[in-house]
Amino acid sequence: MQSTISIFYHSFQAELLKIQRTPILYIALIGGVFITGLIFIMHLFNAEGLIEPGRDPWMMYFDMGYAITCMALLVPYIVILMSSMAYLEHNASAWKYVYSLPIAKSNIYFSKLALALLLIVATYIIYFLSVWGTPYIVDLIHPEYGFRAATPELGNWIRRLVRSFLCILAVVGLQYWVSIRWQSFIIPIGIGLLGFIVAIICVLTGKYDYALWIPHAYASLMALEIGITEESDIVGLTKIGWFYRVELLSMALFVIFVALGYIEQMKQNVK
Repeated sequence: MQSTISIFYHSFQAELLKIQRTPILYIALIGGVFITGLIFIMHLFNAEGLIEPGRDPWMMYFDMGYAITCMALLVPYIVILMSSMAYLEHNASAWKYVYSLPIAKSNIYFSKLALALLLIVATYIIYFLSVWGTPYIVDLIHPEYGFRAATPELGNWIRRLVRSFLCILAVVGLQYWVSIRWQSFIIPIGIGLLGFIVAIICVLTGKYDYALWIPHAYASLMALEIGITEESDIVGLTKIGWFYRVELLSMALFVIFVALGYIEQMKQNVK
């Protein structure tokens, strides 16, 4: 067991070294601060339009950023990140060399996936810290918001971020599979952006039943959680225990897509 863990750890380290001089790390950083920066600027220059007496300024700040992130940022970010993870080998025609190493294909496959998930978690952490810290700066300039006088509900924020993370797992699995399956960078990007566009159309037009067939729509569906009751009639946001239906679907599809990609890699004979 120790030997297997050690080999996987070294494979993971190798993947981490590969991306140190690539834009992938910058994608993770920018993805974590982009929307927060946008909300920060909106609050800074539109105080009169955003101040609502009696409303929790922290929740308004977080809800605005959370909705925009789930609807507009998460899926394109995942598509770009997952497509980039396999592009390094595709671009250098290095799969033959990688698979010639005395390392099991499974270690190579899952170490890349583990690194991608770690980068996504890092993006979430950066986002959380930025959305928690920037209101204090806003309050120094516009104390009428009342950020320092109120207490942020960090537990509720973390719960929502965890739910959105679960909802993007299906896209992670799908985009990882197609990015490794096709050598062209355009194909996984095209599949991802097409799925994103169709997903947004379905959600914005209220076609929630169709949206459940599109993994790229799950994060947008989760954004609709803001303001709903426990007995939501939105398809996908009905609860099964602690989880929403859309979360369970996302986790199940993640396992299926990762398994399909793994089976293909085990059968692949790179020449």
